[in-house]
Amino acid sequence: AALAYAKAWSKYTKDILAWLEKRLSLEVECAKNFAKMAESAKSIAGQQVHMPFQSIYVSAFDNDMDYSQLVQQTATALQSNRFVQPLLGRRNELDRLRKELKDNWQRGQRKMQDSEAAVKKAQLLYAQRQDEYKK
Repeated sequence: AALAYAKAWSKYTKDILAWLEKRLSLEVECAKNFAKMAESAKSIAGQQVHMPFQSIYVSAFDNDMDYSQLVQQTATALQSNRFVQPLLGRRNELDRLRKELKDNWQRGQRKMQDSEAAVKKAQLLYAQRQDEYKK
């Protein structure tokens, strides 16, 4: 039951990590495109001298670029040391321990089966020797 739980947890974390990696890559790509759009719109709006609400739009575009940088920094932080790497390390460690335990269990079962076979063989040999002795 413990091995099954460990295997299920490993699959779960693998799925979560795959989703998170895909989500972060999409977020970063979207943020980069968003920053490009804001930069081009800012340059266009900045060229117009006497347009209404020009300063508000330029400020909004600046905020959009700042937001894009913040999203990229957050994604980098999540990928590196805050979430993804520790979870990946924990998953790899659990997989290693699970495989080691499984190998030890199988090795122990093989030894037990070999021992049982040796005991049966010894009992048969003993029974044969007893029969020979009685004759």
